[in-house]
Amino acid sequence: MATNNISQFSGSDGAIVLRNPRIPPFLTKTYEMGFKKIGLQKWEYEHYWFQPGKKQLLSNIKRRNQNQKVQEHCYQENYCNGVETELRSQRDFNVTLMSEIEKMKEKQDDLANGIASLREYLEKSDAKFRKLLFFLARGIKQVTKKRKVEDTT
Repeated sequence: MATNNISQFSGSDGAIVLRNPRIPPFLTKTYEMGFKKIGLQKWEYEHYWFQPGKKQLLSNIKRRNQNQKVQEHCYQENYCNGVETELRSQRDFNVTLMSEIEKMKEKQDDLANGIASLREYLEKSDAKFRKLLFFLARGIKQVTKKRKVEDTT
């Protein structure tokens, strides 16, 4: 049954589907699918005239001509070259940063070792100072004891 160049046929799910001969069959079949997100990856395809619930817009979708394909290929090639150049630049920068980080880690280790040495030196100096104070306090105590004894005699 055909009216206005539109024919009817049954789809895979048994529903009656209208087909416009100006619409390529793959677009009609694609339109009939439901698209699902599978797993964690997100894949999206978009075309201005490919809209859910608006099957009549599919006839506006046209195949790209060869000139558009060549222009797009050149654009993609230039884009890819630019991306590769930027990627190389970022890799070089990353290597430089990693080298600087390693140098800073070495300096940090040297400083930490220096701080540990200073701490050890200060602890030893403090221990010597305490011993000296103890010795002086004991000497002063003995001297004052002797004076008291001498004063009483």
